[in-house]
Amino acid sequence: MINEKRVIHMTHMEMERRKHKENYHLQSHTEKKDYLSYQSVLSFVEGTVIYTGLFVGLCCIIFPVAGLNLTSLSISLALFSGIIGYLVFLMFYMRSTRKAAIRHYAEAMEYLKHEDEQWEKLAKMYEEEEKDRAPNLNRIMEGQDDAVY
Repeated sequence: MINEKRVIHMTHMEMERRKHKENYHLQSHTEKKDYLSYQSVLSFVEGTVIYTGLFVGLCCIIFPVAGLNLTSLSISLALFSGIIGYLVFLMFYMRSTRKAAIRHYAEAMEYLKHEDEQWEKLAKMYEEEEKDRAPNLNRIMEGQDDAVY
């Protein structure tokens, strides 16, 4: 006979697993240090691409609109200010993405802890079911032994 509480519990566990599978898959297989390192490299690349796009777009808008002559001084000043702006932008961007990664990792670990607790609860349900079933099987086996001989 199927234990309805166990089936309901297993169904809820599967629904939660499917809901969080994509979000917490990477964290379940990596250490915190490795995950944060991966996120730092990813945010460095993302920040560089974002800033490069913004800087080139801004230069394409400012130089023609302002009517500036492209002298070596104006180009070097634009590059110098762009590099300083890049460093400041990258510092803030990487700090914010690192905080988000730490928070996301903590949420993943909390979910995985909750999932482990649910697996333990399911294991206890199986154990209780086996304890309840064992005396019944012994009685059935004893009754069959008498009937066979």
